[in-house]
Amino acid sequence: MADQEVVLQALKTVDDPEVGVNVVDLGLIEAIDISDEKLNVTMVMTTPACPLHDVMKRDAENAISSVYPDMAVNVDVVAEPLWDPSRMTAEGRRQLGWPE
Repeated sequence: MADQEVVLQALKTVDDPEVGVNVVDLGLIEAIDISDEKLNVTMVMTTPACPLHDVMKRDAENAISSVYPDMAVNVDVVAEPLWDPSRMTAEGRRQLGWPE
C-alpha cells in the first residue's frame, strides 16, 4: 500500500511553473486518499482560473505514478477551498523570500 509521506515527497518534484515552488510547499495539496489499488489527490490552485492547472495535474499524476506504477492515480483540481498564502510551508515562504 502507498504511504502518504512518499506521495508528498513525489509531489515535491512538481513545481508551479509560474511561481517556481513545489505544490507541497505552496500548500496546494488539499487531501491524499489511499486505498489498496487507487490513490486520489485533491489539489487547489493559487487562483481558480489558473491556466496551467492541466499541466500541473498531469505532472502531479506522473510524479506519483513514477513511485507507484501499479496503482491507479487520480489528481482532482478543485476550486474550493480558495488558496491563500497561509497554506504555504515555511520552506515555501523562504523560497519566495517572504517572512516566515
